[in-house]
Amino acid sequence: MARSIKFSNYNKMSIMGIAVQPALWCEFPAAANCFAHPPMRWFDMDRKPSLEIQLRLRRAFLAHGFRELTMGGIAQACGFTRRNLYFYFSSKEEVFRSSVAFLNEDNAARALAAGRALFEKGASATDVLTEILYVRYGVFRRELSVSPHAVELNTEAFRLCRDIMNETAASFAKAVAGVIGELARDGRLSLREEFTAAQIAQMLLDGARGTNQSLPPVAASALPRRYRMICQAILHGATAPVASAGTRETAMTSTRTRSG
Repeated sequence: MARSIKFSNYNKMSIMGIAVQPALWCEFPAAANCFAHPPMRWFDMDRKPSLEIQLRLRRAFLAHGFRELTMGGIAQACGFTRRNLYFYFSSKEEVFRSSVAFLNEDNAARALAAGRALFEKGASATDVLTEILYVRYGVFRRELSVSPHAVELNTEAFRLCRDIMNETAASFAKAVAGVIGELARDGRLSLREEFTAAQIAQMLLDGARGTNQSLPPVAASALPRRYRMICQAILHGATAPVASAGTRETAMTSTRTRSG
């Protein structure tokens, strides 16, 4: 089982009051569980940094950015030697890719665990999916928003880690589609014939990622409400179909005829 750690802010992951334990990348639940997120092949490495090392690396990048850091600077910021750092990584770029990969994978696992916790409490589909979106995309966004290097880190992530982000996104979309399917089987939502669970999952995730990249930026405190609005609009619709002008005129004429 995943263990607790002493980074208090890292454990405050839920907007619904559910405590979610850290999900170590080597301890994912079985893939048969629709709320489980399978490990990425990228993590098939001989020397896996511990959870504590990954957290220190992330703090170093948030505090100092990427471009100005050296391997020696990273080691110093994390409180260990260059030799320790080179035991796991051969370059600054590899350190950064590892940090981004861990962040994406760990948040995906946490998000699905948070969704499972609400599902088992009988929460609505909107609550379950909003929680999943927030833990996956919103929690780190709040952390990033207070870093003076936020724009730089975002740019470097897309430059150096697009393959990692694409792989995680595809895997997470499949997992969320499985969650939507289970919500439907449990009677908490009903899929329309023209949409599949995979299509709905993709729309939800596109909406959440778009929110994180929107201009002007969405305040971190407003993210939970924005994710909920996305879920409500996609799951239940924000508007109703309107008849064409010709159809409306025919309907009005028919009504007048019946009234006469």
